[in-house]
Amino acid sequence: MALIEVWKRRDERQRPSRALNDAMEVLSRVKRFPFSRKDEASVSKYLQALGAKTTKDAVCRIALYSGPKLSGKTSVLLANAAGDFIMADTVAGAVRSISDGFSGLRFDFEKAEDDVWFVDPPLKQLAHMAESEGMSADDLIERLDAAKNSLRHYQGFGDEGDEINEGKPLHLRTATRAKGKEFDMGILLDVNENMWPYKRAETPRDIAAERRLCRAPATPGCARCSRIFWPTRTPPFPSAR
Repeated sequence: MALIEVWKRRDERQRPSRALNDAMEVLSRVKRFPFSRKDEASVSKYLQALGAKTTKDAVCRIALYSGPKLSGKTSVLLANAAGDFIMADTVAGAVRSISDGFSGLRFDFEKAEDDVWFVDPPLKQLAHMAESEGMSADDLIERLDAAKNSLRHYQGFGDEGDEINEGKPLHLRTATRAKGKEFDMGILLDVNENMWPYKRAETPRDIAAERRLCRAPATPGCARCSRIFWPTRTPPFPSAR
């Protein structure tokens, strides 16, 4: 989410310190692990001397970095991955470039022990959703915020005295990627006509596929599964009422 906010304002003239902070946020995600203190100081000093007033300018100039040798990825590799992201024409392209070039946000078994995101990052699915629905950066941010707010609202949902969700993280993922996974509770969002099933599912075959997909998260690996409807909209299947 933070990276999409950065991408959204990449062309805006900002205070050099803000452009520098945004550029460092992007560059540090390209590597599997954030910059070491030494590398961070070297890159920050180099970019600060340039006085770039836009994030795009600061990121693109990293290719010309001539300071002390960086650990891990070279400045050229940093520039290639970060440049693909910052120069993307659409938010779908920006998310896809994160999936393809940002080692710091990919599947990582070691990191997954502390952060559930790294178990199965849904970047390609987010890129596909943004592209197929013609989303802007604001649209994608709004959709993700709405999903997270709904999940927070129902985080404590359950029987009285049931604390299975207390203090545990929420993991947002597609239904397909949730199939076969183990969760204490699963919550299906936006189970309404023209939202789920997907609004472009028109034929009986497509709608039947959506029915099967709707059941996918409710596997034996999920102790409890709830569906969330918008009260002003129509549930997608008569049997769901």
